[in-house]
Amino acid sequence: IEIHGGVSGVLRFDDIVIKPVTDVAEAAWEQAAFSALAPPADVRWPRPVATTNGQWVVDGWIAAEFVPGLVPVRLDWAVVIEIGARFHAATTSLEPPATMLRARTHRWARGERHAFDEEPVPLTGEPAELDTELQSRCEPETSDRRFVHVDLGGNVFVDGDGTPVVLDVAPGWRTTMYANAVVVADALLWSGADTEIIDLLGPPETASPQLARALRFRLATEYVEPRPSSFDHRRALAAYRRVLELMSNRNQ
Repeated sequence: IEIHGGVSGVLRFDDIVIKPVTDVAEAAWEQAAFSALAPPADVRWPRPVATTNGQWVVDGWIAAEFVPGLVPVRLDWAVVIEIGARFHAATTSLEPPATMLRARTHRWARGERHAFDEEPVPLTGEPAELDTELQSRCEPETSDRRFVHVDLGGNVFVDGDGTPVVLDVAPGWRTTMYANAVVVADALLWSGADTEIIDLLGPPETASPQLARALRFRLATEYVEPRPSSFDHRRALAAYRRVLELMSNRNQ
């Protein structure tokens, strides 16, 4: 049975869910780490399931328990960030191996490294102009880095008992403020959120640099590799211009 929530291509077999992964090393680390980590009472994640011989990834697929009755929290962005804070409080002991993080080549990893000026993604034309504008708004990170889920926006749910459930962890070694900024950037770009959502990131002098970095991340992932013919470049770029305008108006 194909199910929806989190990434696409997810299949359910009785009480087990399987899904394809982009990076085997990343997925194997994540499965092992979250299998060994006990969730608290106020937030949970699907329990990873290994094969009978202890493998976490088989032919590019992983397995986890099926959590019934999931309802997305999406569009209630303050709640998404609050549940994200619970999740991050429960995962303070995790530290992804640096070698694994550096070796990742999928577009989300490359886009993130671009946003932090660690590995530029080649951009041209209007995307490059937007990126330069966003880069000028960024500031050096001052918070300590730690394990964070860098794609919370569409991956926070509530189960049938009302317990928050976080799916499809995208591991990063960044700051919680950056993780929150990606939530806000996604909401503004793709869900038409009101400008007041920026307040979730704190005062303008804090919010603007963090949001700019998160927007650089998303912009780079849009253009890091050839997109399908259905990708609407004009509409995508218009969304970034809209958010930049919102940011400029709020800083005046």
